[in-house]
Amino acid sequence: MPATAVLVLLVLFLCYIYLKHIFTYWERRGIPQLKPTIPYGNIKEIGRSTQISLLIRDFYNQTKDKYPYFGVYFFQRPVLIVNDPSVIRNVLIKDFKHFQDRGIFYNERDDKLSAHLFSLNFDKWKILRNKISPTFSSGKMKFMFPTMLDVGQSLQQYISVQTIDGECVLEMKDILARYTTDVIGKCAFGIECNSLTNPDAEFWRMGKRTFEAPRHKPIITFLIGSFKRLAVMIRTKVIRDDVSDFFLNIVHETVHHRKANDIRRNDFMDILINLTNQEEGSLTIDEIAAQAFVFFLAGFETSATSMTFVLYELARNMDIQRKARHQIVTVLERHNGVLTYEAMMEMSYIDQIINEGIRKNPPVGVLIRKTTEDYHIQETNHTVPKDSTVIIPVLGIHRDKRYYPNPDKFDPERFSAEKKVENDRMFLGFGDGPRSCIGYRFGMVQTRIGLISLLSKFEFTSCSKTMGELKYSLRNVILSPEGGMWLKVSKI
Repeated sequence: MPATAVLVLLVLFLCYIYLKHIFTYWERRGIPQLKPTIPYGNIKEIGRSTQISLLIRDFYNQTKDKYPYFGVYFFQRPVLIVNDPSVIRNVLIKDFKHFQDRGIFYNERDDKLSAHLFSLNFDKWKILRNKISPTFSSGKMKFMFPTMLDVGQSLQQYISVQTIDGECVLEMKDILARYTTDVIGKCAFGIECNSLTNPDAEFWRMGKRTFEAPRHKPIITFLIGSFKRLAVMIRTKVIRDDVSDFFLNIVHETVHHRKANDIRRNDFMDILINLTNQEEGSLTIDEIAAQAFVFFLAGFETSATSMTFVLYELARNMDIQRKARHQIVTVLERHNGVLTYEAMMEMSYIDQIINEGIRKNPPVGVLIRKTTEDYHIQETNHTVPKDSTVIIPVLGIHRDKRYYPNPDKFDPERFSAEKKVENDRMFLGFGDGPRSCIGYRFGMVQTRIGLISLLSKFEFTSCSKTMGELKYSLRNVILSPEGGMWLKVSKI
């Protein structure tokens, strides 16, 4: 046998031995693990026949009656998945000091928009979150309400035009994503995006490209996450250049225009601009662009998807839809037919519907944390090493009959005043603990306004184009319906 062939075989053999060793990482620490496959570990199907939330849900369903936590491998990267409610609470809240980071890749030097609040490590995240939090107070939401309501009325008018003959079949996911794009464009950037009326609106196209045409395939993204330091060293980017250029230019132009003309809008962008003027700990314009970018992405896609799933469920449960509409009409009558902030807050059943929709189909189907120091799991002899990735299977937990009886049933009564405290215990739709969703209030307000605007004037039912069994997109990191959501819409 030629020496070259021998050398190749030797290298392959050594790689095999190395991987065999890597794939016993959890086993060597006494923690149960699912059997990995060389060289992919446990995620070889991602991007081909499954999606990360669905994969983790399947892992959860295989193990929930066996293990409180267990190990898997994303390529050569060991990952701990936590099933047990008490351990989950410790990870998210009680022992947060051990889990302060998400461990998500960002490259502040070469990929400026990737260094945002969602991905930043704890030290930078803590400072930034404290500065940005006032933007999302109840008072700020009340102040932004009229702006959001204007877009809600535009949504209502748009559907009215489409249903000029009384009814039509519409793809609601696309329409609702345009609605949330316009809301966030106005509230965060002070820009009229006009996505509802202009199908080629640039703001809308760039947001959509981020999710539907990412820079890398899912497998490459996981590889980047497995070798973060190397990825930064070789100047890897995760955000598309056209998307990055667009948002950086928008923010630079907006900041320059507002400063030059002393314009104050008391919105999200104002808060960020103020952070560039501080003597100590001020932010650069590129840094505030990253925060505006993630606020836009998180707000437009998750809220639109949440509303889409809710309308799908309401179309299949007409009694629940009628009950929701009855409450809307009743409350509006008490407020002279005007949707005010106070009127919206009285519509408790709308909140129940939203929460149950997120419970059944959470757009963010997993939560990710990284250990910032060695963590000893209480009442065990197991230690999770520093820099380990920990995943919480939100979708699996939300569909577990131990916590939500008859989990496949859409039942807003789970979140009634009487049952809410009980069900809140395992509701993870917005995360939990210090790194929970900072824009929760904003997302809820724009979702309420969207649903109220629609349900007050239109009825939604299934049609021949409505999927019977819900199918999820395998391309989107957010849990979303495959091929959109087609529903029959009728004027009331």
